[in-house]
Amino acid sequence: MSPPNWAARVYRLRRLPHHITDATEAARLLGEALDIPPDDVVVYSVAHTFNRLESPPSKVATLQLKSSPSSLQLDDGKDEWKVPLPGTLDHLLLDTHFLGMTVLNHVDAHSHHTDCIAISGLASHPFGSWQPHGDDKTFMWIRDEASRLISGTRMLLYGYNSQLIKSESFQKISDISLGLIHQLKYGGWGLPSSKPIVFLAHSLGGIVLKDAILQIAGLQLYASILDKVKGAIMFGVPSLGMHQSHLMMMTEGRPNEILVQDLSRDNGSAYLRDLNTRFDGLAFLKRATIYWAYETKESITAALQPDGTWAKNGSPEVLVNPDSATSYRNTKNKIMTIPIDKDHSGMVKFSSGDRDLETILLILAELCDQQDHRSGMLSGVQVAVETEDTELKIHKPMSSSEQETFRLLRKYLSLENKMYADLHSRELHTRVDQIEDPYENTFSWIFELPSFCSWLQDGSGLFWINGKPGSGKSTLMKYIYQSETTWQLLHSWTRSTTEVKELQAGFFFHYRGTPLQKSFEGLLRSLILQIFNQMDSFRKRWGEFESLDELETKTLKEIEKLRRMKDLPGSGPTPMSPGQVEAKLRKEEENLYHCRMTLGRILADFRPFQNLPTTKYLIRVVAEYHNSTEGMIPRLERILRLLLYQDVVKMDVVLFFDALDEYDGHTDMISQFLHNLVQASTSNVRVKICFSSRPWKALIKQFSDSPGLSLQDHTQQDIEMYAAGRLGGSTDPTGDILSLVPVIVAKASGVFVWVRLAVTEIINLCTSEDSSHSIKDMEKLLLELPDDLHSFYELIVERIAVTHRRNTFALLELIIRQDSPQTVRAIWLAVQLSRSTTLETAIRQIQRSQPPDDMRSDILAWGGGLVEIQDTQVQLMHQTVLEFVLSVSFKRAVLGNLATVVAENGHSYHVKYLIATEIRNIRYSQYMPPENSTQYHSQQLELTTGQSQLPFLESVPQDELYILATKTNYFPPHPDVPSIPVYASFHGLALCLKRWLEKNPSTLGNIPAEVSYCPLLYNLFFAGGQERFQERYMEMAKLLLDNGFDPNRDRDFFHALVTRIWDLSVEADEVGDRIPLSALCQLVELVLSHGQDPNIFKRFGARGETTALATAPPVLASELIKHGADPNCYKTAGDSPLSWVMRPEPEQ
Repeated sequence: MSPPNWAARVYRLRRLPHHITDATEAARLLGEALDIPPDDVVVYSVAHTFNRLESPPSKVATLQLKSSPSSLQLDDGKDEWKVPLPGTLDHLLLDTHFLGMTVLNHVDAHSHHTDCIAISGLASHPFGSWQPHGDDKTFMWIRDEASRLISGTRMLLYGYNSQLIKSESFQKISDISLGLIHQLKYGGWGLPSSKPIVFLAHSLGGIVLKDAILQIAGLQLYASILDKVKGAIMFGVPSLGMHQSHLMMMTEGRPNEILVQDLSRDNGSAYLRDLNTRFDGLAFLKRATIYWAYETKESITAALQPDGTWAKNGSPEVLVNPDSATSYRNTKNKIMTIPIDKDHSGMVKFSSGDRDLETILLILAELCDQQDHRSGMLSGVQVAVETEDTELKIHKPMSSSEQETFRLLRKYLSLENKMYADLHSRELHTRVDQIEDPYENTFSWIFELPSFCSWLQDGSGLFWINGKPGSGKSTLMKYIYQSETTWQLLHSWTRSTTEVKELQAGFFFHYRGTPLQKSFEGLLRSLILQIFNQMDSFRKRWGEFESLDELETKTLKEIEKLRRMKDLPGSGPTPMSPGQVEAKLRKEEENLYHCRMTLGRILADFRPFQNLPTTKYLIRVVAEYHNSTEGMIPRLERILRLLLYQDVVKMDVVLFFDALDEYDGHTDMISQFLHNLVQASTSNVRVKICFSSRPWKALIKQFSDSPGLSLQDHTQQDIEMYAAGRLGGSTDPTGDILSLVPVIVAKASGVFVWVRLAVTEIINLCTSEDSSHSIKDMEKLLLELPDDLHSFYELIVERIAVTHRRNTFALLELIIRQDSPQTVRAIWLAVQLSRSTTLETAIRQIQRSQPPDDMRSDILAWGGGLVEIQDTQVQLMHQTVLEFVLSVSFKRAVLGNLATVVAENGHSYHVKYLIATEIRNIRYSQYMPPENSTQYHSQQLELTTGQSQLPFLESVPQDELYILATKTNYFPPHPDVPSIPVYASFHGLALCLKRWLEKNPSTLGNIPAEVSYCPLLYNLFFAGGQERFQERYMEMAKLLLDNGFDPNRDRDFFHALVTRIWDLSVEADEVGDRIPLSALCQLVELVLSHGQDPNIFKRFGARGETTALATAPPVLASELIKHGADPNCYKTAGDSPLSWVMRPEPEQ
């Protein structure tokens, strides 16, 4: 066997020390380690790794070698080598496989705005597949061209094993996708501070990306990643299958044969088409921009040679035809397609200066662009509003000292409030309330434990409560954190003087929760907010100050208006008498006086506060936050250091951290963070921390010297009380069953959840039809139960009858997707009709209702012990069950091979139940307006599955659907008004509307002119169940109008739109869930461009009727005139829009 050609390869060098800054230093370090001249190491890139588990992060390089290093084993089959660093115990990692994530360029943190991740195709190399054919491997367009021309974008590769020949891998597409999901999650792309992502995907890489996106959408723990996806360029992705007979020959009889079958135009077409439809739906809903590139040259296929090897000398074939590569967009939506005049492999192998590369880079730059593309009209409106507010506030008659104090107060409080708005999130502090309270009389021993009590009273540093999963650590931490006894004992430690601030803060990590609940960023945010709240005593008056400041502004406006009326007596349609004007003016001036008096008191209180050392220091901290150009996490670390490591304010700080093992990062990093906090204690600021976690080896290494306790060593009596209490109430009249308590205690090893499950198993055995089981039978059952909880849950699922598994899946999905606790009856019915495909079959299931006791029995049987019923509500037995249900393996564990067939989830089942129930109520004259639950689950159905509920809605009679859509039966549907788009607009169902329009492209354009009540736009923006405005609603409006809908057929919409703009212009208030002024202005422009008549009249209270032109901001007025608005149009009292505006507001 000939030795490998080292010079012809491209290498990845990992674990470069953090201090290596450029290619020269990296070449020198590797040259010394390999004992070759540094000039023989050609380094092309050096970048920080994406790995959040390293602190500080190491670096990664791509390079080539000019000579063969004698220090390494020259094994032709080897693709990774450990390279010891001379004089140290560390080593570098050199490889050619490029598996996992590889960062290709360094991007400054301040300018970093986007990440671009490239995924290679089948039987390709993660790096080499993007390089030109030939021996010259010095150029790779993503690393060398894209990173140079698209500034601020970090380029990465995702590598996976896609080998075909002689592969022993039996991985499926879903397995490869899962690897990508984990890389995205652990790379931090689910965190709020992470950057948007653009993907480059070739061939199979695009299928992997689609599958990953769909899996992410359905996994609550990962769903935030989806919000970061801006778009992708898909190169030759076989969305409808590919020619692969030669691939089948290569993999026949091999473990990876099933992977190739999934890509077949025949065998895999159903899977690929479903995948493509759902991915398109999610891309539309998330407003991700996808470009589709296709090959225009045939590829030489591989053929089996006489010697048993494979070579590319087979027949030429188009591997992925344009229809498949673009999902027919090449004929329907060509602007989103890119023809590349190369074969399937060569279509991503660009050389420098390639004409196709220029096109790709321009599109990629567009996808990565971070600019805000607001229209000039919109920007003008906002500038006008801001200018108006500024001018009104300038003329407040204050003394110079008052003005200065007012300026400082406003600046400080507004900046501080902005920081709070940036950092605050309700989810940061909800975890502790979700933790169970202790079982009666348990855990009280903690305040009798000398080591803990001594630490509270006199100790310092760290106290570590460790315990096994399910042993009750979080319950104990909540008990300690909320107990008055804790703070009584701490009183001996704190320096109880007026000069010393006593601060307490806590953070309960929650791995099954949102990214902020389990991340370092969430911890930092929470600590900063809690400490700031206790240090800044004046911030509590922010709300009072803000409301008074707003009241003063409104009063000044009213006074100014009344003074104009006083100067022009008798003006307006219903003029006030001079006496009325004078009386109202005096009242408003009196209101202004009292408002300013109260503001004056606040300002007076602020003067001494602003001179306090604490205040000056907090002002500095707030300024540091806003002036920082660092990324979010470095900025937060700096702010926390400023708060704790200072000599201005004396503080005694006690921190409580629960579930350190649920931190979504490297344990060494969070461990060092805790050590740094307590080690920085000084005579001025003292910090000590009580925390809990599982006893992982890495944590034992970090905290074995700290005082603490192992929870399972102290809960034997608690477990005995719990087990005896549960078993003592069983049906055993002799009481012999209590003899099992010692067995339970011994087997449980301190795990409370295990005890709960095991006790339930014994009780079930006692109450079964064959109740002749002896105590020995019960003891045998206990000893055979799995020790760990995940295996216990899998055993429970395995015991559920296969015929019930679909119901088990539906039940657990319904529970984890519910927006509020559901009753036994609601859950039972939702499970029963989960497989219904039409309304009538669903209603028949509802009519088969059973007695309540039978429903409870069914639910408990389907749940197998993982579900419990509290009062009348169904819930999961424990948080660890939620962890099991949310795991990526859950679906396959319950459904087996059906997991790839069942695309529905709990939201789908909730929607069917809600619609069927509402329609049934209508038929029996029990109609109630649809609740927001229908809208919530309908939207989440689309967002988590990429499917629409159109097939089910098509089975609903249109007159009944129309009643649901309009929330009224007063206006019977016009036969030419389709109900489905009315319903979709009411509930904000973008994907449902899109799919209906694809099937009925001309229907909306054929609505007769005499139809004036077709509330599509009105439902979408003003009457629907939507609580918050979503950008996709604008896309829905565009869909409606682009498919022929005449906005003049929606009689109430333009009136409502004009009124809302008027209200916002007058009130200058966009607080709450109201549609922002920017979106309203865009809507006006959109409907005008699609034929909206701008000259329709609208009544504005006592002011009378006018057109939109009279109520529009100046820049919007020019838009109206451009589309035909008549400035001389009048209707009431001969007023034109201009004279209408000049009228004073009549007295109410």
